[in-house]
Amino acid sequence: MVKLRLTRLGRKQAPVYRIVAMEALSRRDGKAIAYLGNYYPLENSKVELKEEEILTLLGNGAQPTRTVKSILDKAGIWAKFEATKKELKLKTGKPVFFLNINLINSINYN
Repeated sequence: MVKLRLTRLGRKQAPVYRIVAMEALSRRDGKAIAYLGNYYPLENSKVELKEEEILTLLGNGAQPTRTVKSILDKAGIWAKFEATKKELKLKTGKPVFFLNINLINSINYN
Protein backbone atom coordinates (compact mmCIF):
# COMPACT_ATOMS: atom_id res chain seq x y z
CA MET A 1 0.00 0.00 0.00
CA VAL A 2 1.24 3.48 -0.84
CA LYS A 3 1.29 6.05 1.96
CA LEU A 4 1.73 9.82 1.84
CA ARG A 5 4.06 10.63 4.71
CA LEU A 6 6.90 12.81 5.95
CA THR A 7 10.63 12.22 5.70
CA ARG A 8 12.99 14.29 7.83
CA LEU A 9 15.65 16.59 6.43
CA GLY A 10 17.57 19.49 7.92
CA ARG A 11 20.07 19.95 10.72
CA LYS A 12 19.90 19.05 14.36
CA GLN A 13 17.27 21.23 16.11
CA ALA A 14 16.18 22.64 12.70
CA PRO A 15 13.89 20.08 11.05
CA VAL A 16 12.56 20.30 7.52
CA TYR A 17 10.19 17.62 6.28
CA ARG A 18 9.56 16.40 2.75
CA ILE A 19 6.11 15.07 1.89
CA VAL A 20 6.55 11.88 -0.14
CA ALA A 21 4.68 8.86 -1.46
CA MET A 22 6.28 5.65 -0.17
CA GLU A 23 5.51 2.00 0.24
CA ALA A 24 3.95 1.58 3.71
CA LEU A 25 6.54 -0.90 4.97
CA SER A 26 9.63 1.06 3.94
CA ARG A 27 11.88 2.96 6.37
CA ARG A 28 11.10 6.57 7.34
CA ASP A 29 13.91 8.02 5.23
CA GLY A 30 13.91 5.24 2.62
CA LYS A 31 13.45 5.55 -1.12
CA ALA A 32 10.31 7.42 -2.17
CA ILE A 33 8.03 6.80 -5.13
CA ALA A 34 7.32 10.53 -5.59
CA TYR A 35 8.32 13.80 -3.91
CA LEU A 36 5.21 15.90 -3.36
CA GLY A 37 6.29 18.93 -1.36
CA ASN A 38 8.06 20.37 1.66
CA TYR A 39 6.97 21.35 5.17
CA TYR A 40 8.95 23.88 7.23
CA PRO A 41 7.64 23.73 10.83
CA LEU A 42 9.97 26.45 12.15
CA GLU A 43 9.08 28.99 9.44
CA ASN A 44 5.48 29.60 10.54
CA SER A 45 4.53 26.13 9.26
CA LYS A 46 5.28 27.05 5.64
CA VAL A 47 4.17 24.39 3.13
CA GLU A 48 4.97 23.85 -0.55
CA LEU A 49 2.85 21.21 -2.33
CA LYS A 50 2.43 19.70 -5.80
CA GLU A 51 -1.36 19.68 -5.82
CA GLU A 52 -2.06 17.76 -9.05
CA GLU A 53 0.31 14.92 -8.16
CA ILE A 54 -1.18 14.64 -4.67
CA LEU A 55 -4.75 14.50 -6.04
CA THR A 56 -3.69 11.84 -8.54
CA LEU A 57 -2.09 9.66 -5.87
CA LEU A 58 -5.04 10.07 -3.50
CA GLY A 59 -7.38 9.15 -6.34
CA ASN A 60 -5.35 6.02 -7.00
CA GLY A 61 -5.70 4.86 -3.41
CA ALA A 62 -2.74 6.32 -1.51
CA GLN A 63 -3.44 6.80 2.20
CA PRO A 64 -2.09 9.87 4.02
CA THR A 65 -0.80 9.68 7.58
CA ARG A 66 -2.58 11.79 10.22
CA THR A 67 0.05 14.53 10.02
CA VAL A 68 0.01 14.71 6.23
CA LYS A 69 -3.80 14.68 6.23
CA SER A 70 -3.85 17.70 8.56
CA ILE A 71 -1.35 19.50 6.28
CA LEU A 72 -3.56 18.72 3.26
CA ASP A 73 -6.62 19.93 5.20
CA LYS A 74 -5.00 23.27 5.97
CA ALA A 75 -3.91 23.68 2.34
CA GLY A 76 -7.42 22.88 1.06
CA ILE A 77 -6.34 19.87 -0.99
CA TRP A 78 -8.22 17.32 1.12
CA ALA A 79 -11.49 19.24 0.65
CA LYS A 80 -10.93 19.25 -3.13
CA PHE A 81 -10.32 15.51 -3.06
CA GLU A 82 -13.49 14.86 -1.03
CA ALA A 83 -15.55 17.12 -3.33
CA THR A 84 -14.18 15.31 -6.37
CA LYS A 85 -15.06 11.93 -4.91
CA LYS A 86 -18.57 13.09 -4.05
CA GLU A 87 -19.17 14.65 -7.48
CA LEU A 88 -17.91 11.60 -9.36
CA LYS A 89 -20.09 9.35 -7.19
CA LEU A 90 -23.12 11.48 -8.10
CA LYS A 91 -22.24 11.34 -11.82
CA THR A 92 -21.61 7.60 -11.97
CA GLY A 93 -23.90 6.43 -9.18
CA LYS A 94 -21.15 4.16 -7.85
CA PRO A 95 -18.44 4.64 -5.24
CA VAL A 96 -15.26 5.84 -6.89
CA PHE A 97 -11.97 4.26 -5.89
CA PHE A 98 -9.70 5.19 -8.77
CA LEU A 99 -9.83 8.73 -10.12
CA ASN A 100 -8.54 9.99 -13.41
CA ILE A 101 -6.70 13.34 -13.32
CA ASN A 102 -8.67 14.48 -16.39
CA LEU A 103 -11.93 13.97 -14.49
CA ILE A 104 -10.54 15.87 -11.51
CA ASN A 105 -9.51 18.82 -13.69
CA SER A 106 -12.91 18.92 -15.45
CA ILE A 107 -14.80 19.61 -12.21
CA ASN A 108 -15.43 23.23 -11.24
CA TYR A 109 -14.69 23.71 -7.53
CA ASN A 110 -16.12 27.21 -7.17
